Amino acid sequence: MEKRKIWLPSLVLTVICLAVLWKLCPICFQNNDDKTLMYLVSGFATGEPEAGTVFGSFYYYGFIGLLYRAYAGIAWYTIIELAVVAVSLWIVCDCLMNVAGSKGRIFGAITFIVMFLFVFLHFSTALQYTATAGLAAGAAACSLIASGDREAKGNIHFIIAVIMLVVAYGIRKQFGIVGLGAMACILFFGLFGESRLATIKKGIIILIVFAIAFLSNFIYEKATGISEFNDYYAQAGTWIDYPHLQYQDDADGVYASVGWDETLYDAAGRWFFMDENLTKDNFKVLVDAYDGTQVSLRECYDRAHRLMETSMIVNVQLVTWIVMLLGINILVISKRLPKRQLLTIDGLFAMFAVVSVYFLIEGRFPMRAYQALIFIFMVPSIVLMFKEFGKLEARKNLISAIVVMALVPILCIRFRPEANIVEYTHTVAHDINRTNEIAMSTALEKYAMAHPDSMYIYDLDLALPAGPFCTYKGQVPKNLVFWGGWVYNTPMYWTQVHANGFDTLYAKDFLEGKVYFCGRTAPELPGEDVPKSDWSSPAVLVKYMQTRYPEATVEVVDEFDGMYVYRFNK
Repeated sequence: MEKRKIWLPSLVLTVICLAVLWKLCPICFQNNDDKTLMYLVSGFATGEPEAGTVFGSFYYYGFIGLLYRAYAGIAWYTIIELAVVAVSLWIVCDCLMNVAGSKGRIFGAITFIVMFLFVFLHFSTALQYTATAGLAAGAAACSLIASGDREAKGNIHFIIAVIMLVVAYGIRKQFGIVGLGAMACILFFGLFGESRLATIKKGIIILIVFAIAFLSNFIYEKATGISEFNDYYAQAGTWIDYPHLQYQDDADGVYASVGWDETLYDAAGRWFFMDENLTKDNFKVLVDAYDGTQVSLRECYDRAHRLMETSMIVNVQLVTWIVMLLGINILVISKRLPKRQLLTIDGLFAMFAVVSVYFLIEGRFPMRAYQALIFIFMVPSIVLMFKEFGKLEARKNLISAIVVMALVPILCIRFRPEANIVEYTHTVAHDINRTNEIAMSTALEKYAMAHPDSMYIYDLDLALPAGPFCTYKGQVPKNLVFWGGWVYNTPMYWTQVHANGFDTLYAKDFLEGKVYFCGRTAPELPGEDVPKSDWSSPAVLVKYMQTRYPEATVEVVDEFDGMYVYRFNK
């Protein structure tokens, strides 16, 4: 009964915060990744729910797929992700309200509200699976801290920590591994405490459970062909996502050596991958050709600066964290706090810095990944700070920490208005352009379902968002496919192709009567004075096809809701 009283206030506070947020800022997907995942696990893309989704683990997405098999009329993907977000926030809230002792609960509640406004707000309503995985991993680390020095057996906080780590790995493998690193940091410095044996036992249990999750998914991916795709995308993703050898700079004929011409290069730059020459080995040749080019330290700095500039709302969180770290280090130096926990707190920041620098150097550090790392490292760091502040008789340090967490973001926003997470979240949630694009995407899907005997391929301009609560019962738009992207060449992609009666889907197949393309602009070649960067996606495809099949003609067969449907004829 006592435990229920402890958990109940944090539950009520979390529910209130989320209810107000979801009322004022309706739930949406932050980008198209979650739409793609939802369409795979629900069976909207292939006709049958899928467990394999490449970036996550089979047990998480397989469970969602089973729910769709049981009843497809509910948006299970979104509901489960919202549940993970809510439970993760509940865990963090409970940790903040309890680690500082009974007298610190009110301060913990205020801290959670401040963090909800300035840290958790955006990705609690604009769902993105990478950020959700980071939040779950951060909650796991917080729960591990709350488990204290007690034995693992019967320790509810420790059990929750293990479960949330497995969930994080299930949602996004890479960030589950990062979460394991954060928990390892906490356990390592825990070895210098009084309950070394209990810490070792916890570490062993976590490693065993994580190894089971890792190995079972490894076996699944080997058996289903996902591991083979991972090898392919390790090269293809590097070429498309990172700086690569420009076609006009290819003095050694590297592109020609792997069967690429300029039209294929232009099309691949628009995520068009439906060509026999876009293989793992060919991509590797192209990636290796660029790896030989030296990048200066200044270029690395400029690239990192540009990436950081696009994530101002997360930069504010980092600044707040740094200010708090300076404060607690000063307290330790002045001997008001013991050194041991400072090692853990500083250790978490050091791990965050190393991982972040790696992403920045690689040149791909989107806001969702940046935010996920903040969730994984900053949030448990804050919980540890409050745990140490709670040991002091005076509450002025707790109060000071709360003031800093509220004041620093406000000051930053005053100087950089684009860092206002509240305004940004509201703008995203009420984006009229996304509403219109969802309507366009729905119209395209309905058009494809109305012509089930034909195959429809849409380009990058029609890679549109979907409503998070989208459902289909019975007929699904399995005859509608994107012309490349990260789904291309996955086992699920080929399942979809085969389900529509094709063995392959390359240029020669485009000349079959049942293959149609969809775009926002008419498939017309522009004038010679128009630079390639200004060409429409349909124009790039027309040039690609006519280079391979000079006798081929393009025909617009339909136009609706601002979209063109066209095909190539022999």
